[in-house]
Parts: sequence; structure tokens; C-alpha cells
Amino acid sequence: MGLAPTSMMGASGSSLKAMINEPKKTTSRRKPAASTSKASPVYFLSLTVERVLCFKDRQVLDLSDGKGNPAQWTVILGNNGVGKTTLLRCLAGMEFQEEFCYVDDRGESWGTPLIGGDYSDPLSMWHELEVMEKYAAQIDAQVADNALLSSVRMTGNIGKRNQPKFQKDEIKVSVGYEPTLYPLQQLRGLICYGYGATRRMGDASLSESLASESSESLFSDTALLLNAEEWLLQTDYAARSASGTMRDRFNNQLNQIIEVLKRILPEIEDIRIAPADEDRPRPRAEFLTPYG
Repeated sequence: MGLAPTSMMGASGSSLKAMINEPKKTTSRRKPAASTSKASPVYFLSLTVERVLCFKDRQVLDLSDGKGNPAQWTVILGNNGVGKTTLLRCLAGMEFQEEFCYVDDRGESWGTPLIGGDYSDPLSMWHELEVMEKYAAQIDAQVADNALLSSVRMTGNIGKRNQPKFQKDEIKVSVGYEPTLYPLQQLRGLICYGYGATRRMGDASLSESLASESSESLFSDTALLLNAEEWLLQTDYAARSASGTMRDRFNNQLNQIIEVLKRILPEIEDIRIAPADEDRPRPRAEFLTPYG
């Protein structure tokens, strides 16, 4: 999902437990938490900011569809310098990462949002955080846990008595204060992808690109974006080189990548991999549009 001037991510009164805010300490204790690949998806419903740079007074950004469901798209428009990137950085800062997890004696995992932690990458590049600490900036997010975005009408989110099936939770961050711990069982699926106004395409391999932070370019003008063509070409090469079940697996991955790109890229009708020829010594991805 992209964070650009558009946020597709997707918290309110909640079962999440909060600590009492105290001034942030210089040290913290961490234990690695067990990761899971089956985390339920989490989407933003709203973002509230107060004393966050240009947002002096309390401001609420509604990221729902107006009916209490997470919206598939939210377009944020405004002139330069009004705070669009600041809002996107606050959203990206709500992500929980494995290296910021704590495990209690019962083996349950707890974590803090990046913006409420020790400001490791990519937030370490957000120099205005010192100003936000000085003015005790408050950033709150309301999220929907285990919601669906598969239908525009969101019929899959509605249960009996017209009540939503998903759980609403609230994440609160007081910048510069001791971070709040939240149970990761509900929030590990909150994953943020974003890119900033300065967009530079990288030429690194797919594995190197995936190792970078998913929202790094929101915080750094020198960050490089993942090259979608390289992604396609490497997957296509893997499918052609493999055999048996591995070949079927890579072909399935290639088809999934193509379908995802067709859904998120405007006016792309089809994508194919063209082989190398005399004019072009390496394979290339070709995108079919209504104009050719």
C-alpha cells in the first residue's frame, strides 16, 4: 500500500492497554518477539495530531469511508508546506516492528510504535522530532483490526445487527515520553508503505530493495524506490530457470505481481516480459495502455 498524498491504510475505544506517560528514559530493555506470517490485517480509521509542527491545535484526519469502515483510498490535497508529508510520517510512525518488541514472562509479545520508541530507522532521519519532543506532541491513531478491503461496499465487515465484525483499537503516542506498550497479537498486521515527494528509482536487486525500510523515502530525499521492472524480470528469470513445483510456484508469483501492478497502476491493461533482441540486449517489461 502506498502512503503518498494518498493513504490506503488503515483505530477507537479499545482493549489495548496503555502505560502511564513518563519522560522518556535513555535506555530500554528488549527481547526479540516471535514473528508471525499470519497476522490479521490492520487499517487506519483516523489520525489525530496536536502540537505536531505546523499542526498546533488538535486536528483529526478521517481515514474511514464515512460509515465506520476503513476507506480504500484517502486523498490528501494541499499546497506546499501545509503538512501533507508530516501526516504521512505520523502514519508511518505508527507501525510496529519486530526489533521493537518485548516478550513478557508468559511469552506474550508487546510493542511500541516506531514514533514512540527509540527513533531507529527510518524515523532517525526525521530531524523535527526534537521539536516535537520539546512541545510534547501528541499523535493518536484509530485502527480496525481484521477488517476487509476486498469489497468497496465493505459487506464483509458487517455482522449481525449491522455491527462491524472487526475490532477498533486506539494507539496513543506522546512524543518524548516513555512509550506505551501494546499487545502485538492485534497490531502486528499494521504495515505501512510510503514514499515522499522526491522519488528516485533504484537499480538494486529485489532482495536488496526488500531489505530497505518500507517508508524510508518519506523521511529521506536520498532513499531509492523499488524498481518494479527489476522485480518482474527477476521473478520471470526464476520461473524460467526452475523446474517442477518450483517453476509453478515462481510462475504463480509472477502472475500475482502482474495482477497487483495492473490494479494499482492507472490505465495499465496488460504486462508482459519481452525477450532481449538486437536493439535491446536485456529483457524488459512492457506495459500495455489504451495508447499503446
